[in-house]
Amino acid sequence: MIRVQLLQRIEEPWSALKAAYGGLSEAEMLEPGVIGTWSVNAFNAQMTARNRDVPLAEVLRRRDDTHRRLLEFIQGAPEETFAADTRVRRRLRLDTYRHYAIHAAAIRKWRENRSPG
Repeated sequence: MIRVQLLQRIEEPWSALKAAYGGLSEAEMLEPGVIGTWSVNAFNAQMTARNRDVPLAEVLRRRDDTHRRLLEFIQGAPEETFAADTRVRRRLRLDTYRHYAIHAAAIRKWRENRSPG
């Protein structure tokens, strides 16, 4: 049961994050200003530096592949991995559902406040 709840807890903010930037053009996703000079696609500075010359479609494919592998890990790991406040559980909380929610909120706010363009 813990695994199912964890997967739902990850999937809901993941879907909200994708919905937050849904419908944006590639140019809009690369437009700076979501948070400081960061674009929708540049939230993670390390990934931005690594992917500077990689087409947006490929960056998104890699992101989706990483998410798929994360879900596979959760589905295959022993249930006790998630049963308490383990290191894995803390990292998942910080790096997935809380992290996604922060970025989704920032993107929604940016979209609401930006001038059409």
